[in-house]
Amino acid sequence: MFLLSSEFYGLIFYGFIAAAPLACYGIDWYLQQYAYKAAVSFFIYPIALMVALMLDSFTTAYQMLCLLSVYTENIISVTTDM
Repeated sequence: MFLLSSEFYGLIFYGFIAAAPLACYGIDWYLQQYAYKAAVSFFIYPIALMVALMLDSFTTAYQMLCLLSVYTENIISVTTDM
């Protein structure tokens, strides 16, 4: 499973590297418009990265299980037809 999802991990990581500074700047700019100033903690961004990686892992595992069930049914039907 790691071999299949390692490409997705790389894409998610590079996307995170590109989007995190933009998101930090955008959120800071948005929050400056309010009278009550709230600071955004740095730990929000690694949490978002971990959630994205977990979603990728669950999606990849689910797709692998779906493919495995289809191929298992095909193998069983081919061996019983003989």
